[in-house]
Amino acid sequence: MWEGPLPILPPGGYFFMKRGKKYQDAVKAFDKKEQYDVADAISIVKKNATAKFDETIELHLRTGCDGRHAEQQIRGAVVLPHGTGKTVKVLVFAKGTKVDEAQAAGADFVGGEELIPKIQNEGWLDFDVVVATPDMMGVVGRLGRVLGPKGLMPNPKAGTVTMDVTKEGSPRRSTTSKPVRLSTDWTRQTLSMCQLEKHLSQTSS
Repeated sequence: MWEGPLPILPPGGYFFMKRGKKYQDAVKAFDKKEQYDVADAISIVKKNATAKFDETIELHLRTGCDGRHAEQQIRGAVVLPHGTGKTVKVLVFAKGTKVDEAQAAGADFVGGEELIPKIQNEGWLDFDVVVATPDMMGVVGRLGRVLGPKGLMPNPKAGTVTMDVTKEGSPRRSTTSKPVRLSTDWTRQTLSMCQLEKHLSQTSS
């Protein structure tokens, strides 16, 4: 429990953390008031990347949507044209001739109802994408509580419920165009961050 004197907040009610040398150098590399096109912006980001791993880029969008209204909610999936660069393991739920087609396409795991207890009871989740044929969704639906929270549940909108297992079940396809899901919750957080950044820039100038 804090026993010392209460801290006095600066005007605007925010404390500004002391930034490191790498951050200060990165900020000097571009003009905050200038609007860059996508190619130039990405080039600046790459030049200022200092970590030993592949850094991520945050994209903040001001949509003006109010998530409290059902008609304004944003939910769906976007397929990136050049993928995420990550090689993924694909599990295909199929039966009959579709099993052979998925295996020929290079799917990492192919099966049917026999995989349900392995996932439900043993906690096997050694895969990144789950594809299912429509006639298998009655079986796969039993895994909703396991796959749903992890974003692995097959979805027609994401293209992972399909009879074309040779395309969707291919690891090469999933590597190059894995769906990225969007939701209103993320949008609301993004809007809040945009408003906070705008407020901080106004109070610091």
